[in-house]
Amino acid sequence: MSSALFVVSEEGYWGEECIEPLTTLTDAGVDIEVATPSGAPPVLDERSVDPDEVGEETAAEVRSVHENDERLNDPSPTAQVDAVDYDAVVFPGGHGTEWDVNQDRDARRLLRDAVADGD
Repeated sequence: MSSALFVVSEEGYWGEECIEPLTTLTDAGVDIEVATPSGAPPVLDERSVDPDEVGEETAAEVRSVHENDERLNDPSPTAQVDAVDYDAVVFPGGHGTEWDVNQDRDARRLLRDAVADGD
């Protein structure tokens, strides 16, 4: 089975940028693990679930997955995961990413290792 690691912001990730690939890959049978810099659950950028911004259907789906997905509610700390253990490493966007994921030494290590492993 294929596997993917999602490195998600604790400071505010953009809903669709995380939830859409998370659910699509899950539906395709990919085993997914979520990690955040400290291992705390990621925070959803509230603008990304504003129905005026993204539509009511998207807002409801994103909020539902965010609130109910065990992987998002119980992530691993980035210090405890290794890129080589996954077929893909995904860094969903959002404004919070620049505040924590971008500054996290282990998240940078995961990115470096994922790129180096792809050579």
